[in-house]
Amino acid sequence: MNLAALGGVTCLLLTAEVGHTTQLTVDQRNPTASDTNSGTAEAPFKTIGAAAKVAQPGDTVVIRSGVYRESVVIETNGTADKLVRFQPDVAANVVVTGADVLIDWTKEAGDDNVFSTPWSHVFIGWNQTRAHPADDFHKVIGRAEQVFVQGYPLRQVLRREHLSRGSFFVDQGNRRLYLWSADNADLTKQRVEASTRTAVWEVKGEYIHTRGIRFRYAANQAQSPAVLLRAKGDVLEDCVCEQMNSIGALLGAEGVVARRCVFQDNGQMGFSANGAHDALITDCVVRNNNTKGWNRGWEAGGNKLVLCRGLVIERSQFL
Repeated sequence: MNLAALGGVTCLLLTAEVGHTTQLTVDQRNPTASDTNSGTAEAPFKTIGAAAKVAQPGDTVVIRSGVYRESVVIETNGTADKLVRFQPDVAANVVVTGADVLIDWTKEAGDDNVFSTPWSHVFIGWNQTRAHPADDFHKVIGRAEQVFVQGYPLRQVLRREHLSRGSFFVDQGNRRLYLWSADNADLTKQRVEASTRTAVWEVKGEYIHTRGIRFRYAANQAQSPAVLLRAKGDVLEDCVCEQMNSIGALLGAEGVVARRCVFQDNGQMGFSANGAHDALITDCVVRNNNTKGWNRGWEAGGNKLVLCRGLVIERSQFL
């Protein structure tokens, strides 16, 4: 046998094997970024969702710094030995949010700085209260809207005449949102964000590893998590799930892992687990949840585990 020829074949095989592993880059701040790019460092994607559509087993999606205002759905499958990874670039700060910045303001008549803007979003459309549950206790608590001025949440009221400093009102009939900041500020000069998406990160594929991302702000209704791990072997590591209207995250499949994550300041609950057999929650912090005051009969507080066999919680804090 010609050993030189055999060596050449071996090199070709090794090259082909390495070729199955690709690094995809997302960089919304790059002026040349586009979702029609190839996803290389020189021609990055603009959104994480675009990278999620082309990622294959063994690939790593590297995300550069930025606030990504999108709802990412990951449907591809990895394998136990070829994970699909989503993670920040070195020293990058990555936020995925369900909120958009509002800029189209009209100042309302009067001496106070009450402003309004067009608003077409209906998150709970099957009852007249636009709340879930649709009882008197949850008439405000059960609404899904969220508004933040300079990062501070505003309190929702249900009538225009009840609007006061630090509150907002949704006029569903006229499709307008009314705001009055706590400091009576001119909102045309402030950063105002309102949640417009009900979920921010949904993993439907198996063996997807999500690391180092901060998730925040979702207009999710009661019992509907904003970050969802739905498939076998999914991992959430070194992530933060915070300030969702309802539940921060769902561990919803066999063998999922939450490692060194923080679930905090969510309106209803830190996280839920359903059918998470042999799952692992380790070195996590769950604190200051149920900020809206949901009735605990509807699940509220730190977490709720349902129909989970062999689930392990270790070295974690519930505050």
